[in-house]
Amino acid sequence: GALVLTLAGCAGQVDLSKTVTARTTVKASASFTDDALRLVEPCNLLTDQLIDSIGKKRSSSVVNRSGYSECNIVITDKQTEKQSVNLTVKIGADLLGAPKQTSKSIRGLGVYETSGTSSCTQNAITDKDHGIITQVFWEGGDMCASAAKMMEAVVKQIAEKPPTYPETPGSLVTLDPCAAIDDAT
Repeated sequence: GALVLTLAGCAGQVDLSKTVTARTTVKASASFTDDALRLVEPCNLLTDQLIDSIGKKRSSSVVNRSGYSECNIVITDKQTEKQSVNLTVKIGADLLGAPKQTSKSIRGLGVYETSGTSSCTQNAITDKDHGIITQVFWEGGDMCASAAKMMEAVVKQIAEKPPTYPETPGSLVTLDPCAAIDDAT
């Protein structure tokens, strides 16, 4: 099962050009290639400055990494300090059904939003079906503005000075799973 999920993102050539409108094409920087994004440590993107711009850390608030590319933290709202606010960032995520055109762009990446009753997700497209996701679960809060604020901060940080995993000999972090499959077939 896990192998199938890993291989799902392996189809096709990487095209970093994104169409923002019918007339404008912007090129994302090298910071957003799959190889560069594999090195980004997602928990270090959830900076104290970003968290403070959305809510307030609880004494029990700790970052939780899921695999190499996802991290979340649960904080509280600033007003009542009673509402839980769950902030999640995913790097190199599969974007199923990403639109060909978006109305918003950050640093050359097309960005689109999806929302539910208590959550909002910002998706930045780094290639045709992969990207960066910021997601906020917040009952009664301004989750979409918070997800947008997170995306702005995360993309800026990756473009300017991305937090990366330490270089460790033999680490699988730099391995492109698609290349390993191509070589074997």
